[in-house]
Amino acid sequence: GSGSGSGSGPGSTARRDGSSDAGAKASPAKAGFRERKNESGDETSARAGSAEKARDALEAQETRKLAREARLREIRGEGADAFARGDASRPSPSRDPKLEASARLAVRAKLLESVEAARRRAKREAVLRKLRETSEFKKTVRPRFGELCFFEHPFRNGSDREGVFEIRCDDPDIVLVTSSAERARLRELASARDATYDEEDVRSNAFIDLEDDAFDGNRLFLAAGESARLAFTFQSFERYDLRGSGSFDDSPHLRPRTTVIHFVDTNEGVSTHALVVDVRPRAVSTARTFRFHANENDFWKTEIPIPVPVGAFDAFSGRFSFAARASDPSVAATILDLRDRDGKIDERETDGRTNNRETAQRVAFVSLRAKCGAAAEPNDVFKTFFVNVYGDELLATLLFTWRVTLRVAPKVDVAATVGQTTRASVAVKGIAGRRVTAYTSRPGELRAFLAPSAKKNGLDDAELLELTLAFKPRSVGRSLDVVHLIDDSTGALAHVRLVATDARAPIPSRVFDARVANGAETHKKISYSNPYATRRAFVLRSTHPDLLRFRPEILELAPAGDKGATRFFGMTFDSSEAWTRRRGDGTEAPTEVTVFINDEHDATEECFRVRVFAAEEVG
Repeated sequence: GSGSGSGSGPGSTARRDGSSDAGAKASPAKAGFRERKNESGDETSARAGSAEKARDALEAQETRKLAREARLREIRGEGADAFARGDASRPSPSRDPKLEASARLAVRAKLLESVEAARRRAKREAVLRKLRETSEFKKTVRPRFGELCFFEHPFRNGSDREGVFEIRCDDPDIVLVTSSAERARLRELASARDATYDEEDVRSNAFIDLEDDAFDGNRLFLAAGESARLAFTFQSFERYDLRGSGSFDDSPHLRPRTTVIHFVDTNEGVSTHALVVDVRPRAVSTARTFRFHANENDFWKTEIPIPVPVGAFDAFSGRFSFAARASDPSVAATILDLRDRDGKIDERETDGRTNNRETAQRVAFVSLRAKCGAAAEPNDVFKTFFVNVYGDELLATLLFTWRVTLRVAPKVDVAATVGQTTRASVAVKGIAGRRVTAYTSRPGELRAFLAPSAKKNGLDDAELLELTLAFKPRSVGRSLDVVHLIDDSTGALAHVRLVATDARAPIPSRVFDARVANGAETHKKISYSNPYATRRAFVLRSTHPDLLRFRPEILELAPAGDKGATRFFGMTFDSSEAWTRRRGDGTEAPTEVTVFINDEHDATEECFRVRVFAAEEVG
């Protein structure tokens, strides 16, 4: 027994040592497990601590609400004893435990509702943020001033139910195209103008064109999962001061901008889709520049023919219409109906837009109208604006841009008889100590000159400069001429004066007929007698100095009754096709030439009328 006991002792000891050695070998793994267990325990304890903190906060909030309700009941008389003791946290002996339990449950229910509502809001905001990040698209347009940019964008109703979507955009220059006919026409023009206009996502058969009844203003109805392609246009006439100088005389520029088009689900009231439009304007190329003068406080009107031949582009082929638009809102730009080359109006004017139905020898005119102010006002003296001419009624095809400069100046009226000189004087103020020279737009008939002392010495601001006008017309009619006063030292414009001239026809004393041959000069002669008792010299002039010459040009005659008082003067008619004229019925029409016999002071003593007929041979 003792042997076994003693044997068992060492054996058990060895086993214990062996087990202890195995335990020592397994101690690292157990240590790692204990570390991981401790870490998970720390996380669990942390979560338990946060939950405990949230529970404590809710219990504190519940205690405060119960205290407020108890205080209200005490004020109303339901707990007067507790209010007198000032202990609102301990229940009053007169309180009903069932009532307090129901109040506690009601408060807990309200707290749970508040927590649930906060969770729903946070979840909804997170979902919408993710949707916006994944449903935002970008489109870049590069328009010029007044140019229409057409673009399309696919849109799909991603929900499982039908809905109404409202297309919202804060930029008024971006317009949703709801008409199917207009959408098809703009798409055709965009494809013809830009060969690269072929977006795969837009042209895909999965996106259909909607009918007109699918839109209600800016609202769109789509069934569940329905896809459509929406058309938009961008066109702006708002000028942007690129340099910040406040002057708009240079080429017009558009304001670069970035705007967002939102597709709002009216059921949810949130934006489910967004299109970012990046507007990067291009520079304007001015085709022509026009300069006009207008009388102050007057209504200015003018007509400019379109220089492009009819039929040169598709817009002129007869299927489309012309249209015009001015950059200045105070200027009215309309299109007059197509006219024949002789100026006869063929069709009536129709709201600034004209159908081009024929292509033979016809041209359209752009009519401009504006109200002019006083010449003393700086804003009205010099006005610069731009006119865009379009080849269709939708303002989609920009043909060219004109720059128009309008100068407002005071006007003086001068009337004279053809062949005689009429003089008029006007006062010019505001030229201080400057040497100026006068130039006219028609120097052959209108001359302007200053007083010698004023031109030599200059003037002060308070003094007036006397400008003398000499008008000697060669043909009958009215015209508006311009007189410019130019500074001799700097070449700057010092003053502008408009001269409205009216030339009346003289009364001829005799009428002659003359037939001239084409290809050869023709000579004729007429006699003239001096009616005065003194010797006189008469100057011969005509309304056609380039086609008719006199021999001699100055006719010196003796006193009346003496020898040499009557004398012939010769007329040489040049060989020119200008003498040939035809009436509307094809018959020959004579060219009327007026011959003036003037004295030394250039006053008309007498005039003859010569009717010139062109013939193959001299008759």
